[in-house]
Amino acid sequence: MSITVPSPALTEASPVDRMVTYPLIGGGFLAAQCPSWCTADHSDDAEHGIHPGDLLHQGDEVALTFDLQDGTKTRVLAVRIEQYPFAHDGASDRPHASLVPVDDDGESTGYLSAMELNEEIIRARRHLLELQKLSERLAEAAVEEHFGRHQSLAQLNRTFPMSGQAGTWMSLRHDDVATMPVHYLLKAFAATVVEVDSPDETVLVEHLLSHPDGTHTVNLDRRLTQIMREQSTRTLLANRLGQARAGLAAMDAKAGR
Repeated sequence: MSITVPSPALTEASPVDRMVTYPLIGGGFLAAQCPSWCTADHSDDAEHGIHPGDLLHQGDEVALTFDLQDGTKTRVLAVRIEQYPFAHDGASDRPHASLVPVDDDGESTGYLSAMELNEEIIRARRHLLELQKLSERLAEAAVEEHFGRHQSLAQLNRTFPMSGQAGTWMSLRHDDVATMPVHYLLKAFAATVVEVDSPDETVLVEHLLSHPDGTHTVNLDRRLTQIMREQSTRTLLANRLGQARAGLAAMDAKAGR
């Protein structure tokens, strides 16, 4: 029994299309094929000349960019494929990954093979998992701070402006509604979730009722999955918060504050 593996269709430009001729510093010419992954502009080298060992092929960079507090940007984990085809060190003359961990000094980790780059990817994935755990702890810390703040106000017989008779939700931020545990949000909004049947099978019920005593009722279609219920609840509560904030702003504007 034999297995025939079909050859992939070649859609890249022919070698002739990517051949570049460079004048050599000191005399002579070098004709070298630019690999398909290279996106570098070799026009300057082709015009002014190079030493063979300085010819560098580079692919597109992949980096994680952060906006800093002072308005500037910085990059981390900047990686691109590179190759010095006429080097003689036994590493850079082959396609390799150049990884620059931080933008400050521009130092790379060296010439990484695909296997070595995969090891760095595994480390980065582990870091992302730790970041996810930290994000969850941050949401819990926000709950602790919010609850403690209102507990202190209650001990002083004070309330947050427009918190309502039964809830403390007006002091929440939209980020809080998006990240805090749903059970705490329901407590803050003094909200009760009620499963309902839709009069129209093609429509899912997702509705929030606000009551004069400051409590809320979240009506959710019983066909919603748990994940869909949580997302719908967050959306409804966020909309309620936005409406209340808009109403408060309108009142302040009318009062000239």
